[in-house]
Parts: sequence; structure tokens; C-alpha cells
Amino acid sequence: DLISGGGAEQITKQLVDKLLQEGHDVTVAVRKGNRKDFYRIYPRKVKYFLLEFPWLDGVRRFTLRWLLQRFRFAFFCFRKFLLDREKFDIAIAMKEGPCMKDIANRNAKKHYGWVHVDYRYIYWTLGTFSSAENELKCFQQMDKVICVSQATANGVVKTIGDSGNLVVCYNPIDVARIQHMAKEKCTYSRDNNKPLFVSVGRLAKEKQFSMLLEACKCL
Repeated sequence: DLISGGGAEQITKQLVDKLLQEGHDVTVAVRKGNRKDFYRIYPRKVKYFLLEFPWLDGVRRFTLRWLLQRFRFAFFCFRKFLLDREKFDIAIAMKEGPCMKDIANRNAKKHYGWVHVDYRYIYWTLGTFSSAENELKCFQQMDKVICVSQATANGVVKTIGDSGNLVVCYNPIDVARIQHMAKEKCTYSRDNNKPLFVSVGRLAKEKQFSMLLEACKCL
């Protein structure tokens, strides 16, 4: 749903890079963002499409700005019409919710979807499907629904039921890239030789930074 951000967006980029290395044609559709930001992250050979038109607020009717926005919207609708009728070999939803619902209806030979959260604790997709039964039917339209951990798979089964096509696959890690970056010289300096811990993550309850602070206190 976004161009960049957290884990799901990082995994999308790594998957796209791998597919490009193998010589595949890749189209990335996002719900929010813009072309300029997209091509700061992805190479030009990746086809980009925006699924939701970025309406501008406060545009007065029948002004030049209003007419230009209407023209852009008409062009957007034409491109979306073409995308909706394009045939793909594989359609992948890199996230649960609206992304999964969109991909399930794409014209493709195979459909795959990713689930990144434990539904027992973060069941945010109900607003997309209106009921657990509807979401389960969407899951059953996919060839495989990939859960990033066994706990994630268990959460799906407990919350909406077993779709019969759940598999567990841990998020891919580009080990070679990480090892290369680890060799870069650290520019951070400190006056003592005490160990320095660095943690990167979203400041949200599920990331358990409070537990990290307690662990550092114990150390």
C-alpha cells in the first residue's frame, strides 16, 4: 500500500530486485505515493502504477487547476482500465487487507498473498472485508497465503479460519548486502569504550522497545 516504510515494503523491494536479476518483467502497483519517490527506490525498468488517484484538496470548481486535475483523473482512469485487463503470470499481494483483496481479483495464472501480522493481536483487516467469512473466501482464491511465522499462521486460523493454503515462509534477508554494509566505517564517535546498542524500528507497542529498555537495564 506504500512505496517505502516498514518490513513489508523492504521485503517488496528485495523480492523485486531478485525477480529483476532473474530477468522477469515486474509491475509494482501501490495505493499511495508518487512516481518521483518510487523511482528513487526502484530502477526504471520496473513498471509503476498508482491505484488511488491523489485528489488535491481545496481546488475551486471550474478553475484551470480544477480542469487540469479532471484531465489527469481521466488519464488515470484510462491507465487503470488497461491495468485491470492486463494478464500477468503471477500476482502477489505483499500485505494483507486491501492489497490481498485487489490481487485476488487480478487476471493472473497464479495468485500469492503475504500476511505479516498476528491476527489475534492486530486484526485490522476487518474494515476491508466486513467479516471474517469474506476474508477467508478471499484467502481461498489465492494459490498460497504466505505467513511470515508459525505464530502468524496460527493467528489467521484462530481469527478467520483455515483457508487450506497457508504456508510459513520467513522474510528473506539479503545477507550479502548486510555483510557489505557492515564493513562501512562507523562515523559515530563516543568518549568511552562502553558497548553501543543500536535498534531500528517503528515506535509502536508491538515492537516491544519497552522490553529492550528493560534488557539494557539488566545489562
